[in-house]
Amino acid sequence: MDCEKLFATIDGLYESYLDIWEDVCNIESPTQEKARVDAVGKYFSDIAEKHGGRSRSLSR
Repeated sequence: MDCEKLFATIDGLYESYLDIWEDVCNIESPTQEKARVDAVGKYFSDIAEKHGGRSRSLSR
């Protein structure tokens, strides 16, 4: 993939990335509230799996 195509692809994803960051910023996840912090992790895990990735939880 040449650089121009790569940067065009990244630019095309800009709005999606902003939506993800907005969603994450709107999830209340104080450090001391594990369930809420886990919700942020699940959010990212769900995105990865939606795009063919795999994830696993290391929480105790």
